[in-house]
Parts: sequence; structure tokens; C-alpha cells
Amino acid sequence: MKWVIVLLCIVLSLLCNTVNGLNCTTNPFLETGDGFMNFFDKCLADNTNLGVLSSIGTQLYAWFNQDTYPVYIMIIVFMVPYLVMGENTNADDAARYNFIKLQGILLLARVGLSISLNTWLLAAIKQPRPCLCSDGTDYVLKGGDWGMPSGEAFTSTIIALHLAETCNVPLGGLFLFLMSGEVIVLASNSLGQVIVSVLLAIGIHIYSTRTPIFMRGFDFIACLIAGVITLPVVASNYQQANFAFAINFAVGLVWMLYAFGILCTSFDMEFVRSSLRKSVKNLHDVDFLYYRPISSPSLGSRNLYDLDIDQHRSRREIKWA
Repeated sequence: MKWVIVLLCIVLSLLCNTVNGLNCTTNPFLETGDGFMNFFDKCLADNTNLGVLSSIGTQLYAWFNQDTYPVYIMIIVFMVPYLVMGENTNADDAARYNFIKLQGILLLARVGLSISLNTWLLAAIKQPRPCLCSDGTDYVLKGGDWGMPSGEAFTSTIIALHLAETCNVPLGGLFLFLMSGEVIVLASNSLGQVIVSVLLAIGIHIYSTRTPIFMRGFDFIACLIAGVITLPVVASNYQQANFAFAINFAVGLVWMLYAFGILCTSFDMEFVRSSLRKSVKNLHDVDFLYYRPISSPSLGSRNLYDLDIDQHRSRREIKWA
């Protein structure tokens, strides 16, 4: 019952903060398909008088976007010990905390990659955004000149897939649905652009979580080289375009470097070297049972290849289902 009351309060709050529709139309310079394909390319912004969807989208965007995701991840990484660690903390709790911390650090690296990768892909593809929206005096493109791939849908998919794999699938699916729908009703992207962005993000997620962690260094170098070449070349040929979005290329790279710095300062180098050879998918909290923090004495082997999961289980006499 209490959740119903909370949901009603949220709905009432959104209705009280609704604004008029966006008054947008499909961008005439965007090449749209014919018939059924036109639905995927055209502007699907919320043009209703009540503007409920656009209001919900605005509220979501204010809290969940490319700028806030890395901050939330770092808050979780640094706050987890205060939530799960205490006087009665045992080795299993400590292992679970270190596992969550490493997962958060690697998620931050993936988010940084998605932000940086999306930036130079925007310049490389150069597909116009779908909507021209009235600002009171004229019709202007909503969200910048180019919209393929959608940065918000791209990064949100990375977060949603992490939630689906570490928490539960319905939560990840709901998050993906809300964040993808948000950019459509707010006139930032077309349905087709969002679908392509989601598929691209799924590919990046599978690659990043199924390959050895040390490959993230090669991802950083490849993304850096591609962006340094693509952005200046496109900027010189499209001088009338608004290149304010290009700053996100550097932002994404900085977050990747920051994640690497946290990884090296949070875990001893022997453990880092051994874990770099494993993929995110193959990491387990049991791997951290014999991990020792930099300032603590050893509790045993710290090399993930010296002790496999079966050895961990037998040494700790853990009862696994």
C-alpha cells in the first residue's frame, strides 16, 4: 500500500510540474524513409498541450544523464564500505565490498568509453537530429546539430545492462525503457537513432565485459587516436556546425584515466596484474577472499590464477548452493 501512495505522489508531482508541449516538427533536412521506416526517422516529440511525457522526460534528464552517471558511480564506490562494513564485518563481507568496488571502477571505465566514443561517432556519422522546435521566435534543432548515435541512450544502455547483470533484469529493462524514451519525447533523437545507439551499446558492453580487463588500455588508446583524427577533420569541413559537444570526448577519456587511477591505488599491484587477465564476466566475489589491501598483511595468495574459485571455496569451507 505504501508503494502505491509513493507512486501516486510522484505522479501528482509530475502533473503539477507539467509544461506545454514542445511544439516541434520533423527536421526537413533529415533524410527519412518511406512508409513504415518514416516512423523510425521522424520527430516523435511530445507536442501535446498538457506535456505530461515531456515533463517526465525533463525530470528524468535532470537526474540521469551523461554528466551525472560517473558521479553516481563514484558515490556508490566510496560509500559502500560505510554501508556494508562495520565492527562485525567478516571476510565474506570484505570480499563482497571489494568485488562491488572493482565492478564500479570498471563500470566507470565503460561509461567513460561510451561518452568519448559517442562524441567522435557523432562527428563521423553526421546524421541530423530529427526535430525542429520553436523557441518562441524561430525553429531550431533540439540538442545540437547531429544525433547519431544518441549519447544519452548509448550511456544509459551501458548502465542498464550493468543493472540487469548485477541486480535484476526487470530493473535494467525499466531503466533502459525510461532513459531511451526520454530522449525521444524531448525531441533530441528519433526512434531509429535510439535503436541503433542501444544496439551499439550492447555490442560495447559484451565486448568490454567478455574480454580481459587489460584490453581497456587498448580501448583508451584506440578511442584517443580515432577522436584526435576525426574531430579536427570534421570541424575543418563543417565550420558552421556547433562543436560544443566535442568537450565530451575529453571528459570521457578523463573518466577512463580516473578509473584506472582508482584501480591502481585501491588494490595492490600484484592483485591488479593478476585480475587484468580476467574478464569482468569471470570475476566473482570469492576471488577477493584472499585479497589483501595495500596497507594490510597478506592473507594468502592474491593472484587470481594461483587460487581458482574451487580452491577458494574449499579453503574457506563456504557452502555454495
